[in-house]
Amino acid sequence: MKIQTHVFCGQKYTICFHEDYHGSCDVTPVDRKRWEMFILAKRQNTRSYLDTVIHEAIHACGLKNETKVTQMAKDISRFLWRIGFRLKNVSSEE
Repeated sequence: MKIQTHVFCGQKYTICFHEDYHGSCDVTPVDRKRWEMFILAKRQNTRSYLDTVIHEAIHACGLKNETKVTQMAKDISRFLWRIGFRLKNVSSEE
């Protein structure tokens, strides 16, 4: 079962797995009260997916500078990959 919500730095996000988004994290434009994170449902490879998830999680924690977020996510995902972290089944909740 995929997760539906997660709290980042005290803010509850609705997690949406979507076919058209590579990744996005923001408040909904309709009511400006609901926070959403979109993650690509079909992934090309697990390392790319891991990088995207970390990238959007960093944004959810409050960092908005795209250059810094991109570098942080890349460094963290590369580190996790090097120590052997792998996703077996994205659709199952740990």
